[in-house]
Amino acid sequence: TLFTKIKDFKDTNFEAFFKTTFLILKLLNKYKFFMFSFVEISRNYSKISTSFIELQKKKKLQFSTFHKLLIMQGFIKKETYKGLYDTIILQSNIISNFCFSEGEILLKNKDTEEEKLVKYTETVALLIYPYLTEKGKLEFLLNWKDIFDYELFS
Repeated sequence: TLFTKIKDFKDTNFEAFFKTTFLILKLLNKYKFFMFSFVEISRNYSKISTSFIELQKKKKLQFSTFHKLLIMQGFIKKETYKGLYDTIILQSNIISNFCFSEGEILLKNKDTEEEKLVKYTETVALLIYPYLTEKGKLEFLLNWKDIFDYELFS
């Protein structure tokens, strides 16, 4: 199954990125009922709000480190303006945290849970695609096909 492939890391940068994104989304999907009411819950329970803010800071640090690693390896271009990759991290968090609300409305009974997770993983992953070098685009697409068994842009 896809989940078995996801858990079997070979530890390339894009592979780790795709698999980590998929696993985070899988976890969020498991508790999507919580995410549907998250704003209200976080307003009423400051400890949850504080924990969420800390988690977002950790995710930002992890993705920032990931972007720096990709730049050093020549897979992604340097920022064309200061804060570009921070903006991409924010977009990624917004999509990851709230995609299930959208899915419940627009994708209900259309896709399996796994298909939705792959679709959301693709959406998050493609945020960085325009900023990849040619070398990075090749590596990105090869890793994607290897994991998800289909070609992007075909």
